[in-house]
Amino acid sequence: MTTTPGPVGATTAGAPTLEAISAASAYCDFRAYVADLAAYNSGRLIGAWIGLDGLDADEIRTAVSAVLAASPFPGAEEYAVHDWDGLPATFGEWPDWDAVSAYTAAMVELDESEREAFRAFLDNTGDSASADTLEAFRDAYRGCYSCGADYAAELADELGAVPADVSWPLSCIDWDAAWRELELGGDNWSHRGSHGLHVFSNY
Repeated sequence: MTTTPGPVGATTAGAPTLEAISAASAYCDFRAYVADLAAYNSGRLIGAWIGLDGLDADEIRTAVSAVLAASPFPGAEEYAVHDWDGLPATFGEWPDWDAVSAYTAAMVELDESEREAFRAFLDNTGDSASADTLEAFRDAYRGCYSCGADYAAELADELGAVPADVSWPLSCIDWDAAWRELELGGDNWSHRGSHGLHVFSNY
């Protein structure tokens, strides 16, 4: 028996259409484009963007099921994520939704600069996002600076290593060299992003 697909967007009474599912994700920071593989294997690109903000893993799976239920191919069961918005593509086509949920839950607590820093932190440590890695990030992150010299000068001031009420010898200190020593000595590491230089402690 040949299965004849219905028009795109057609769905059972009361269930959201693919257009409605995508529209609901329009203002989300984190989204996944879920494609219906039954349609894809038949030469049709049919799917919807799912907004992931604030969703736990079970809620994401429910949203994926809603996409499949809205498919014009009756009984569609298989899907693949064909695109990500706000998340790394390394989550792949068949992601672990628990890991995705942990990642977005961590990210929504951060501003844009901190999100960039958190991604760099995860890349450096090789860890997956979770409540524990978010706490570890907050412990290690020292802030965003225009350059390493600015961080070195700020650190020296916090440690009381130089007098703050005199211009000399402060004006003679090579803060770039001081920063290089912090990095080469293993005290700190950094990542240059679009927001500036993100500085982290190794301790």
